[in-house]
Amino acid sequence: MSRGPGRVMRECIEVLGRYGRASTPELSAAVLGSSEAALGSTRRALRALTRRGVVACLGFTLGNERVWCLAAERDRYAAPWATGEGAAWFVEQYGHGRLACMVRLFNSSRYPLSAEQRAARPAGGSGE
Repeated sequence: MSRGPGRVMRECIEVLGRYGRASTPELSAAVLGSSEAALGSTRRALRALTRRGVVACLGFTLGNERVWCLAAERDRYAAPWATGEGAAWFVEQYGHGRLACMVRLFNSSRYPLSAEQRAARPAGGSGE
């Protein structure tokens, strides 16, 4: 029987709640550190949170990294022209390939977590 969300899951939810959206490597660095093992743990936690409907994937960055947000805030952080009528018009004008490129560009057009943001994480989140 499950004991509920683990530490990595809880901290991913906290970071996304605090900063809105973040890529998998940004979440990993904020929660556990920048190692390959930390990245793997973060990916597993995000997959489980996605299955539970807690987080949502917004797409990919130009560097092929998934970008995440809390599921309840998906409409707020998704590219405004990538869903609904905006997407239909864009695909009609430019095709699916360009829409995918534009979503990747939109997801990449923000700064990663700053040193101050990483320093502000909870004391228990230090895996470095």
